[in-house]
Amino acid sequence: MTCSTPDGGFVVTHTDVTDLEAAKAEASTRAGVLQVMLDNLRHGIRYFGADHRLIAFNNLVDDLTENAPLVVKIGVTFEELLQRQATQGSFGDAEATAAALRLGRTLCQGEPARYIRRTPKGRILEVSSSPTPDGGFIVIHSDVTELLEAQGAAADRAALLQLMLDSMRHGIALFGRDRRLVTANALTAEFNGVSAAALVPGRALADIAADIVAAGAFPAEAMRAAVEDDYSRPLRRSRQGPDGRVIEIIADPTPDGGFVATYSDVTALTRAEAEARERADVLQVMLDNIRHGICYYGPDRRVIAANALAAEFGGHAPGDLRRGRSLEALIDEQMALGTIGGDAQAVGRMAREMDRSRPARYIRQNADGRILEITSDPTPDGGFVVTSADISALVDAEQALRHRAGILQAMLDNSRQGIVLFDADGMVLAANGNAASLNGLPSEALRPGRHIQAIIADQAAAGYFDAETLADALTLVPNDRPWPVPCVRQRRLAGNRIIEITTDRAGDAGYIRSYRDISDEQRARAELERARDAAEAANKAKSRFLATMSHELRTPLNAVIGFSEAFMVDRDPVRGREYVQSIHEAGRHLLSLIDDILDVTRSETTGFAITEGRVDIGGVAEGVMRVMQATAATAGVTIQAQLPPILPLVRADELRLRQVLLNLVANAVKFTPSGGSVTLGAAVEPEGDLVMRVTDTGIGMAPADIPRAFEAFTQLDSSLSRRFPGSGLGLYLSRALAEAQGATLGLESAPGAGTTAVLRIPKARLLAD
Repeated sequence: MTCSTPDGGFVVTHTDVTDLEAAKAEASTRAGVLQVMLDNLRHGIRYFGADHRLIAFNNLVDDLTENAPLVVKIGVTFEELLQRQATQGSFGDAEATAAALRLGRTLCQGEPARYIRRTPKGRILEVSSSPTPDGGFIVIHSDVTELLEAQGAAADRAALLQLMLDSMRHGIALFGRDRRLVTANALTAEFNGVSAAALVPGRALADIAADIVAAGAFPAEAMRAAVEDDYSRPLRRSRQGPDGRVIEIIADPTPDGGFVATYSDVTALTRAEAEARERADVLQVMLDNIRHGICYYGPDRRVIAANALAAEFGGHAPGDLRRGRSLEALIDEQMALGTIGGDAQAVGRMAREMDRSRPARYIRQNADGRILEITSDPTPDGGFVVTSADISALVDAEQALRHRAGILQAMLDNSRQGIVLFDADGMVLAANGNAASLNGLPSEALRPGRHIQAIIADQAAAGYFDAETLADALTLVPNDRPWPVPCVRQRRLAGNRIIEITTDRAGDAGYIRSYRDISDEQRARAELERARDAAEAANKAKSRFLATMSHELRTPLNAVIGFSEAFMVDRDPVRGREYVQSIHEAGRHLLSLIDDILDVTRSETTGFAITEGRVDIGGVAEGVMRVMQATAATAGVTIQAQLPPILPLVRADELRLRQVLLNLVANAVKFTPSGGSVTLGAAVEPEGDLVMRVTDTGIGMAPADIPRAFEAFTQLDSSLSRRFPGSGLGLYLSRALAEAQGATLGLESAPGAGTTAVLRIPKARLLAD
């Protein structure tokens, strides 16, 4: 550096400025770095000094404010920048510009300031200022568009979640690790008996419990336990309020150390469980009071449940036939006690080796002389039920009946009349020894299975008929219609013997013919009168016998129905025991019906025993309609058959086919209201199948429910079981019986539009006339 002197000379000064220049370079580099950092911030920054003049800035301000680039120079005042933005329209219209200028001038007041504004293009900016120690201030522009939109979306979602929580049928409350409420839905307050104000977020669990006690919703002891519970593990408890409502509380821990409490009104469930327990107790009482021993074994052949009579019949002490004991252990115990009579070892071995997956039945005698019928039936779960019944009285009765039957047969064989029993098709079922002689034929001619027209043909061959009398005899035993009965006629045999032939119906079995030699009656009036009186007496005795037998068949069924209805109405245990005893006694006369009930099991295991033959389907259908006429009339339902004059014979089991049609018509009548109708129709379709339809105007069902209608023991709506009683086996057995005979059974229905049951017998099952 050179400086002049007063005398005209100069002084040259040399100074080492290396450090100074290095410092300047470093400062310049640092300033550049800071500027780059400022320019790459996600915020626009302007730094004004104490005189409100611009000291430093980055380039993001213009981008965030969507301005045209401003010619900004260091030293420009804050007010000048506002005016330039207003002039360029950076704030929008006049109203928005005025508001922006007003808010903008708050930034330079020496105090922290902040406001939000929206740019003309929709961007949301947060503008804030902070004072600096030198008296200046820094203005920061931040784009908060995405943040505010995310906050709005979060708020909307939170509102939606709260709405969902409030709409649930459960109360839900979230507590933090400090046991303070975070949030709860509206139903939580209702289930805890407090107002929504008691469930303000931030309240402690203990304070909420105190409010619940104060409201009288639940006792203090229960709420104290709730406060002291360990919520770091799942909890489940129930409590009952003074209004009888039962609330179930389930608490599950959350990962952050808090827990979620779920409140559910289980009043209906609790009542249902209580009713179920009560019903189970009633059923146990019923089991203990029936006249059969019943023991239910699981798939592991261990006892699940048994009644007292099962233990008695098995020779076990009270309490020994308990849950969990194995079948083998019980058999060993019977052997040790000497309970089983006869060849006990053989009986025990049979009981051990019996295939319990199939129905089985056997009879054994106890050491005390009682005769027991033992049945074993499989259950769907792989177990089995063993039923034991004391049939000592029945065995004695059967022996007495066999003895009496032998006496009756001896009486018939020694009777001076010939008696032949024919079935409905005219086939011989039985004949006594005199019948062949009084027909002028050898005994072989009246063997069981021979048709009456073949017998008449043998008599014609023996010369007992001419063409006219042969035709007359055949008209009395037609094949295509019932015999004209009662009928009394005379026939002359060789040796001038006159035989009186009486034909009558033998109930449902068919027809009975008696043959009587009245030759001597023609010679003496007195003998004729005595013989006629004897014949009439015999005929009356026969009628009384048939009537009595018919009555004996109907009476047990009426007894079962009557006493069952009385038992369902009258819960008196003493009379109930009498009802059950009466049902048991009547049930023995209807033992075959038990096999029908067990058809459900047989259909799923061994299948049905089908005896096929030529079946007149039209006659079967008409018979079913006759049987159901009285029931339909009682129900106020009209039933009718719309059958063509001629229907083909079918190859089927007549008894089983009648059971199918009877079930379908009975079902239709049951589910048809009074005033409705049921129609049984039949037709041979073009493809050759015979289709029978049972159509009603009843309540119908949804198509989706039709498969369930064919399930065993099922009614589609539990409320219907009270209006339409029944076991639910009708359709199930009908389909199984139909399929066992090569037919199919389906339903067509709609709610309120009635139901049509469609029984389709394939063409291959139809027989030529």
